[in-house]
Amino acid sequence: MAIFQRPRGIITLFLILLSFPTPLRAAETEPFSIGTRHPLIAVFGLPNTQGAHLTPPRSVMLRLNLDLANTSIAGAALRENIVVDLEGLYMTISGRYGLAKNLEIGADLPVILLGGGFLDGFIEDFHTTFGFADGGRKTAPRNRVLVRYRRGGLNHLHITSSTAGIGDLRLTGAWQFIPPCSKDHFRLALRGSLKLPTGNPDTLSGSGSTDLAVWLAGDGKLPLASGRFRTFIEGGLLFMTRGNILPDQQRPVVGFGSVGLAFTPASWVDFKGQINAHTAFFSSSDLKTLNAPSVQLTLGGSWYISRSMSFTFGVMEDLTVDTSPDVVIHAGIQYTF
Repeated sequence: MAIFQRPRGIITLFLILLSFPTPLRAAETEPFSIGTRHPLIAVFGLPNTQGAHLTPPRSVMLRLNLDLANTSIAGAALRENIVVDLEGLYMTISGRYGLAKNLEIGADLPVILLGGGFLDGFIEDFHTTFGFADGGRKTAPRNRVLVRYRRGGLNHLHITSSTAGIGDLRLTGAWQFIPPCSKDHFRLALRGSLKLPTGNPDTLSGSGSTDLAVWLAGDGKLPLASGRFRTFIEGGLLFMTRGNILPDQQRPVVGFGSVGLAFTPASWVDFKGQINAHTAFFSSSDLKTLNAPSVQLTLGGSWYISRSMSFTFGVMEDLTVDTSPDVVIHAGIQYTF
């Protein structure tokens, strides 16, 4: 767009944003609602970060998340090798209902589209410009679809064409058992989710397993810069039945967590940084992408359009190479009524 090609256009856009009426801040500062988008792991029940804030009583929260993830992973060991090279669009429709002051129920329905995409060239140029390792990208065909895992001379995974499908439905619940004494104080919630095998493992839109996640989520304001900083922390366990994605190597229990910090310079905007991590989902492998923990960093922020609506944008990078997508572009819109 031409407006972004000239400094005058950028200044004009910034002034337009500033001209919006400042919302009477009702929307809560929350962490990025994001999790891993590794194609072999995103199909399991690892929950997105959700925070300690619950939907108000007798209110409904609706959220649409879009995550565009570009993955290029290749590895080899003595008896096995893997290639995961594709681009995925993960669309998640979420709903939450406030049962009472400290109780919430909800559901998440993902839609997963996997294909060749279009970001390969941009990422290669970005890595070259800033001197980052390309992970073998330049030797691989651009915009291809290939998921292949060979072990002991046999193909245990082999996908070469684009796929699309509805993912595994997740039912969620939360209890805020330490409510804040005031808006600025620490609060703590117990959260849980049950993932049902409604997706298709053959197209990587489901895992074939039934998964239960239980975790604690806390947040609170820090006494810095007049309370404009808020911190988030979560941690828990994911319990899984045996699925159809490398079932002989799938671990039954995985640990996960996140930590984040938000800065609110004005009532209509905040800027956030967040680290998500989880332990390995698979065992009996010498390949890092299967048998190593993963850590991701997300940077971005939220724009509070009104008292009930907010828009979030972020970019996730892999801090542990070959355990998650090279880059994930995250966007979400949330409305409470």
